[in-house]
Amino acid sequence: MKFLELKIPPVLLVLIFAVLMIFFSKIFPNLGLDYKFRSYLFILTTILSGAISLSGVWCFKVANTTVNPTKPESSSELVQSGIYKYTRNPMYLGFACFLFGLGLFLDNIFSVLLVFGFIIYMSLFQIKPEEKVLSTIFGNDFKQYKTSTRRWL
Repeated sequence: MKFLELKIPPVLLVLIFAVLMIFFSKIFPNLGLDYKFRSYLFILTTILSGAISLSGVWCFKVANTTVNPTKPESSSELVQSGIYKYTRNPMYLGFACFLFGLGLFLDNIFSVLLVFGFIIYMSLFQIKPEEKVLSTIFGNDFKQYKTSTRRWL
């Protein structure tokens, strides 16, 4: 399945998974969570996901390196500061957080479970290929970073 590696931009994947979640919420029964509660959770997770993702983008911009996830070979700096001290993939973590909130808002267990599908897909076809490239570019620095900072949380 190497043909899927680094091919679909993560933002497009978020949209694909969001559409799948909406589809599942229409055909499967809901969880029965209160609408107001679901709305607040969705707002909270959307704000949190935006803050996480944008802090990752900001750190890349400050380091003057690429934020293009389909071209990791363009990386010019190994960013380990800011939110990158806590997670190696804050932008993807933010996307997963948004999808989780959307799943809760849609009030559907299958929609919530699709978040795990997103995480698995991202890990296999986006993050691992990125990590291969970063290992080649940054060598021992990246290897040491991987041992001190988790991939997701």
